[in-house]
Amino acid sequence: MAGLAPTHAETTAHFFPVWPSVQDSPQYHVTDPAWSPVPTFAQQHLLLGEVSLGWMVIEPLLVTVKHDEDGYCMASDDHFVVYGDGPTPYYALQDYIVSLIDYYQLLSTRAEGDPPTEALFHHLRSYFRTIG
Repeated sequence: MAGLAPTHAETTAHFFPVWPSVQDSPQYHVTDPAWSPVPTFAQQHLLLGEVSLGWMVIEPLLVTVKHDEDGYCMASDDHFVVYGDGPTPYYALQDYIVSLIDYYQLLSTRAEGDPPTEALFHHLRSYFRTIG
């Protein structure tokens, strides 16, 4: 019926991939047939140098920020089990850096005498270190 609010099924987002590359492909979020879809792209940021007081990325670290269906942002990389989130890409990146620091501190306290954790810590230290 015209003029009535859309049903749940009508407002549930449907995703249509546009390009074959999964990492670079925008997706159209269609919730209303009358609405013109706008693609959303993942943003990639290269971290290098001092990223927080006393902390430095010594090898370029590519961090991807994606938007979820509610518009919230999540930052992550392909090397570590670390992520950050926030209402904007900036806050997601800041949270990612805090999480990376926490991960470094956790591994540093548990690495000695545990070969798998030592290997993870060594890999992390090849990208990220304290300075000073």
